[in-house]
Amino acid sequence: MSNSPVTSPFGLRRPEVAASRSYVTLGAGTDIFAVEVEYVREILGLRVIKPLPNGPEFLAGLIDVRGDVVPVIDLRAKLGMPPRTDAAAESTRILVLGFTIEGRPEVLGLMVDQVFEVIEMRVDEIKNMPEFGTHWNAKYIKGVFLRSNELIIIFNLEKLFSEADIVSLKNFM
Repeated sequence: MSNSPVTSPFGLRRPEVAASRSYVTLGAGTDIFAVEVEYVREILGLRVIKPLPNGPEFLAGLIDVRGDVVPVIDLRAKLGMPPRTDAAAESTRILVLGFTIEGRPEVLGLMVDQVFEVIEMRVDEIKNMPEFGTHWNAKYIKGVFLRSNELIIIFNLEKLFSEADIVSLKNFM
């Protein structure tokens, strides 16, 4: 996006405003992550999750969302973080996400320690994730954003949940 001035209908020149996007911020451990609002169908409190024996380690189980069976991914397990010691904490939330993987629509629940807020981020302030120096797989990350000295990590959902993950989930459903 250029920084060239834009002419208004009245012939006045004004600077071009950088595009922004809305994100839901969430926490796992001491880290702050974000997903684009457009992928979040709803945010649920912790509810009964039906575990599936022999499922992938990151699969917490299944929940009923108004008659639909939705697999729930434990974000901590997916990122290789230690399990929560207070797993039934009141702040735990499940984000019901709708997105596409390799052109196919998918709906998944993402269990997180807490949800903070919806924020606006200017696209030109989102930086690339370094390929090194992180304790997560860099391909899971779309970018990073610095706000009030806090680093917010933006997920790339299509990479966080790969085709192989979806196939392995469907084998247990």
